Parts: sequence; structure tokens; C-alpha cells
Amino acid sequence: MKLFTQYNRITLWVVVVFFLLSSLVYYFLMKGLLFTELDKSLVKIEKRIEDYVQVHHAFPVEDSLDDLRISHAKTSQAGGPPSFRRIPPTQGKNSDNIRELTFFLQSDHQWYRVTISRALEGMKATALMVMRTALVTLFALVIASLLVNRLLFRRLWQPFYASIDAIGQFQLGKNNLVDFPDTRIEEFNFMNDQFRRMAAKVNKEYVVLKEFTENASHEMQTPLAIIRSKLDLAIQDQHLSAEQSATLQSAYASVKKLASLNRSLLLIAKISNDQYSGGAVIQIKEKLYDKIIQFQELWKGQLQVTYELSDAELYANPDLMDILLNNLFSNASKHNIPNGKVMIRLMGGTLEIKNTGRPVPLDESRMFQRFYKGSLENENNGLGLSIVKQICDLTGIVPSYSSSGNIHAFTLEWARPDRQR
Repeated sequence: MKLFTQYNRITLWVVVVFFLLSSLVYYFLMKGLLFTELDKSLVKIEKRIEDYVQVHHAFPVEDSLDDLRISHAKTSQAGGPPSFRRIPPTQGKNSDNIRELTFFLQSDHQWYRVTISRALEGMKATALMVMRTALVTLFALVIASLLVNRLLFRRLWQPFYASIDAIGQFQLGKNNLVDFPDTRIEEFNFMNDQFRRMAAKVNKEYVVLKEFTENASHEMQTPLAIIRSKLDLAIQDQHLSAEQSATLQSAYASVKKLASLNRSLLLIAKISNDQYSGGAVIQIKEKLYDKIIQFQELWKGQLQVTYELSDAELYANPDLMDILLNNLFSNASKHNIPNGKVMIRLMGGTLEIKNTGRPVPLDESRMFQRFYKGSLENENNGLGLSIVKQICDLTGIVPSYSSSGNIHAFTLEWARPDRQR
């Protein structure tokens, strides 16, 4: 749910509850004011009756005019001060409540009980009018609030979304400054300043990491190459005993493995740091032909290779695609069996590479993790498939694995180049 929608819901509920409560309070206030004014008018009529009796020594003619009625009756003595009371409507009639004032008046040594009553028909009409006005006002307020909030919040939050778009376009190592929009809102300016600092810090750390990767690639490979060269010369020495030769060969194999591991880790670091930027439309069929020719010497006399290739294109970095195919072809060769098979099939946006091997499937939940090995006897470093997965994620390729008996299959699927970019 968007923040704007959540804010509108809360605001509308607050407005509705507040308006209903205020309408209820307003209704009772109006009711109290009307009763107060009605009581004042009845007191004025009482005063006029008293003045009339004092002058004429008689009561005015009893009559009922509109909603006002005056009556009097003899009584033996005064009943107390004037009093007000409310009389409920008579059953079966359409009349409303009646407000009644009763007081006692003496004329010619005779006490009279005088009653002045007025119907409260206007109270119901007033209450209905207040409620209708409240509902109409509430409806108009809700509509106005929705329209104003939609227009106002779109304008107010526009710098926020512009800042998010600017962050989405930021690329590490490009030395491009994040262009945030100018705004007069302090909170957005604070957010933009924090984003600028974060982008600068991340970019600086990326440059340091990239330099380390490049330096390590040069500095570590050279000593390892020298060690391998020295060991190779030492192994060829005719004066070595069998035990010394075996020891040197073991050291040579370990250095060779260390050099391979170093290259793989550096390659993973370069891919993670996006050092293989840029891309082009690659003719996969031609790429596969070249790769098959390169591996012919390795497969000759050891593996049976069949392939079925059709035209297909892929938008990717050419160097990464070369590494990807190298790893898949090497994987199909190293984990094969004597006189085994390698089957390659390219059809549209799908590349399938099958090979024979041990009838034990790989663990699909771990096979793309670093240093995963299908068996303990495997002498590889366990980084080949991890590199394949990283290249696939970077290029937009979906890798999958399946097995049936002693046949293992890796499948790559991708969209058309115009949909990848």
C-alpha cells in the first residue's frame, strides 16, 4: 500500500469521526439554546399576563393560537414558584413534545393556576436540518479532501520520486554524480544530502576494491608463475631421488591448484564489481563452433561429441560469454567417464549441454554455491558453476540442471536481445 493511500485512509477516518462527534455536540448545543429561548419567551408571556390581570382584574380570553396555548384554573392556595416541564406527545397524534410553564397568580383574593404551553414542533425540524447539513458538509469535505490531497501530495512527493529515480540510475565506477532535484522541503533536502554522501562513500570504496583486485591479479600471479617455473626445473633434475621427485611434484600440483583458485576468485571479484561492463549482440552459433574447435584436442580419442546448432543471438559481454562456455565445456569434460559422450544442442534461445558421468545427481540447492563439489574425490576448486551462475545473473540468462541416470544436462535460456537491453 502506498503512503499516500494510507495517509488518506487515516485522514478520512479522523475527519468522519471528528465531524460526526462535532455534529452531535452541535445538535445538543442547538437544542439547549432553543429551549433557553423558548423558556425566555414563555417568561415574557407570563409577565404580560400578570400585567393584564393587574390592570383589568380579569384573565385574557383562553385561546390556542398556532403552537401557543394559555389556560388558567382556580386553586385554594399558591403552589410555589414558576416551573417548567416537558410533556411527551399524545399517542396517535402527529404532535411533538410540549414545553409548559406553570405559575400561580392572585386576582381579587383568589389564587389561580396559570399554564402556558408551546409545541416543540420546530425542534424536530431543526434537528433534521442540523443532521442533513452535517451529512452534506461531511460528504463535500470528504470529496474535497480526496481531490486536494491527490493534487497536493502528488506535487509535494514529486521530488521524492525524482530522487529515487536518480539513485536508480547511479552506477558504480562511472564517476557520475547523482543529480537530485532542487526542493524547498527540508526533509527531502536532508534525504538527498545523505544519499549524496552514501553514493560518494560507496563509489570510493568500490574504487579501492577495484584497485585491490587489479593489483592482486598482477602481483599474485607473477610469484605463482615463478614458483611453478622453478618447481618445473627442479623436477627435471636428474640427480633427484624418487622421494624428492614425488615431493616436488606434489608441491607443483598444489601451486598449480593455488594459481587456478586465485584466478577463479579474482574473476568472481571482477564480475561482482561490474568490471566487465558493456555488451554486444553475440552470434551464439559461431561462438559455439569456435569453442568446439578449441576443445577438439581434449576430446579427441576420449569422448564422443555430437552437436546440433541453429542460429541464435544473445546480448552480453563477449569476454563473459567466453568464460561461461569454457566453464560449461570443461565441466562436461572433467566430470565425464571414459569413452563418454558430450551432446550440445542450440535451438532459439535455449542452449543445452549434456554429458555422461557418474549416476549420482548434483544437489540442485547447493550446486551453484562457491566451493561446492559433487564428490570428495573431486580435485577441482568448486568455483566453476558459481562463476557460471554469476555470469548468467549478470547477463539475464536462466540456468537449470537436470539428470537422468548417468546423463547430466545443463540448460541455459534467455530472451531475445531486444528484450534484454
